[in-house]
Amino acid sequence: MDLDRKIICYSLLYGVNIKEDLLFNKNRIRILKLLRNGEFKISKIRELLDLNYKTVYEHIKFLEKMSIIELKQNIKQPGKPVYVFLRDKKILDWSNKTSEEVDEEIKRIILQGGVKRY
Repeated sequence: MDLDRKIICYSLLYGVNIKEDLLFNKNRIRILKLLRNGEFKISKIRELLDLNYKTVYEHIKFLEKMSIIELKQNIKQPGKPVYVFLRDKKILDWSNKTSEEVDEEIKRIILQGGVKRY
């Protein structure tokens, strides 16, 4: 399943508003744009974006649940997710769309049969 369909499926499954909760949340977009440059430790993301740890961690957990990013374990401290990386840079294409373009894209994908509502 491509990223566009995956985003819509997760949003329907978890009741996420794609526009408000993902695409137009400025801190999530800042995190995604940073991750476009490679993987980072959560502490480095916090430092570079000047956000508190709790805020960064909540955004990271949300983006992980949406399957947009992945957490990589620290080999020296097993079980502790430290590194974060972007699974697919295509998500940034969505963040550059207007609200109306996002609505149209969602309709197009649903009408193509890429997502089924239950």
